[in-house]
Amino acid sequence: MTLTVNQISFGAKPTNKSFDVFSQQVIKRVRRGQDVKINDFTKELTSFEDCFEANKNVLNKKSKQLAETLVASNKDNMASIVYSFLIKNNEGNIKLVEEFATSGLKIAKRMNNPVQIMARANDLREVYKIFPPKNEKFINVLYDEKHALNKIINNYDGLAKQNKGLKTKEEYQILLADVKYDIGLRHTDKNLAQQELIEAKKMYETLGLPDKAKLIK
Repeated sequence: MTLTVNQISFGAKPTNKSFDVFSQQVIKRVRRGQDVKINDFTKELTSFEDCFEANKNVLNKKSKQLAETLVASNKDNMASIVYSFLIKNNEGNIKLVEEFATSGLKIAKRMNNPVQIMARANDLREVYKIFPPKNEKFINVLYDEKHALNKIINNYDGLAKQNKGLKTKEEYQILLADVKYDIGLRHTDKNLAQQELIEAKKMYETLGLPDKAKLIK
């Protein structure tokens, strides 16, 4: 069974009310053990991006409730999609992005999904850039992203078959070097910090990025 809420019930333009019906149908099907195709679910959810433009708080509240219900129903994969949707639609709102990315990161860790862990950790990394350099929360997120990136790089071929939207392997290697550089700048342990900087510089040189390598003394 697939979701066709908008097409059948509401025509081309989804509304505030149609989100309620969409959410109710999703939850009903999940609780009955009926199939909800992820692609259809994602497409339906993203169709609501514009209909709450005048009152984004309503969309946030309704979407968050849906995500929490999906988590309670052991549908972490669907809840993860909702949190990604919320992060995208609240770009620039540091408080909300931190809240939704933190919830999304917990789910990604439960799913042991390195691609999702990397994405949510990177969201938080952007948020925490305003924090003091040695902030422990920031450093922990950097390590989450580092470990996830290592897994992606080491298992790239297999993950690429499962995730059509992956970046190139080299792009992930550059991201890993950037994360190592950030850890080196921010870690309170000087020896660990220096080691990360040395590794980051080697990676930049190997990847043909001499300008970035020169930043590391």
